Amino acid sequence: MGSPSPGPIGVLVPEWLLIAIVAAILAARIHFRLKVQKKRRLQTSEILLCVTWLSVIATSAFDIEFARMGLLNKEVLTDLTGFHGSVEDIIHVAKLSWFSTIPFLSTFYLCKASLVTLYLDLFPPFMTKRRIILWAAVAYIIIAYLSSILTFICACPASSVTVFFRVSWALNFIGDLVTFALPWLIIPGLQLKPKLKIGLYCTFFLGIINISITIVRLIALETTNGYVPFSLVVLWNSLDYNIGLLVAALPSLRPYFRSRRHSQYPTSDAKSAPTRQRDAGFTVITDSMHAKPTRTTATGVNSANLSYSRENDDVWDDGDRSNHSNIELVNISVEPKA
Repeated sequence: MGSPSPGPIGVLVPEWLLIAIVAAILAARIHFRLKVQKKRRLQTSEILLCVTWLSVIATSAFDIEFARMGLLNKEVLTDLTGFHGSVEDIIHVAKLSWFSTIPFLSTFYLCKASLVTLYLDLFPPFMTKRRIILWAAVAYIIIAYLSSILTFICACPASSVTVFFRVSWALNFIGDLVTFALPWLIIPGLQLKPKLKIGLYCTFFLGIINISITIVRLIALETTNGYVPFSLVVLWNSLDYNIGLLVAALPSLRPYFRSRRHSQYPTSDAKSAPTRQRDAGFTVITDSMHAKPTRTTATGVNSANLSYSRENDDVWDDGDRSNHSNIELVNISVEPKA
């Protein structure tokens, strides 16, 4: 009962501020894709991000109506204690709550789908085991979403609402952990530039914040039997899916911060010239290289792996066509064997 209540302003301002930030990120990415990289269509992950953003708009629109009706006032609890409305208003609130749950659940899983689709582009085909795990995650996200929707539709009695909350929370939390852990199947095997590492860690720090909000929400609702300020629950929910969308959208900004340097991989029309010293000594780590480390130069990379990085360079491409790899490489020192 002592939980702080943010009130309508404390809910709507951060909610729509995050929506505006994500909108700016998506606009920048779409501009880069269609204007800078001309004659290119949006990728599946980018389309999913736009659909997710629209789903967030639909979910947040209900909060405006809740605020208009006075549900976000500080004295109103989740059991509608403190709500000074008529019977018709209470029925209207119940209908709004029911219909708002559909886009609410969809938003969570669309965020996960956007990230997993991006991972499908980043995980090379030769990483067979990792891609199997990735496809298993795709299957889980689909099953978890359908299970959450079915549980919600079937949760008609009041006693079933608690069951729906716990089931949907568990499915969503596991999905968050899965999407958070998947990149670490490939990151430890990469040689990443310091700037890319910093950006990666900042993104995952936001992911940790998102998971923390999910845990705090569960503990608060379970320890108070659900009797917390209505506006506080709405704020937790909005932060949850908005930060999740922000985490999914942040990788779209990378082309704007990437240094525009050409890779030194030779092309078919390149003249024969010695490789510069700073471009030699790159290491590419694959599933088949665990037994013994292999030293390669920039001109000696496995052709299949190089072909993959060139074909999929538009995942992180900054507009320089196929001279960029999805994987940032750094120089490593290799001592010659006697």
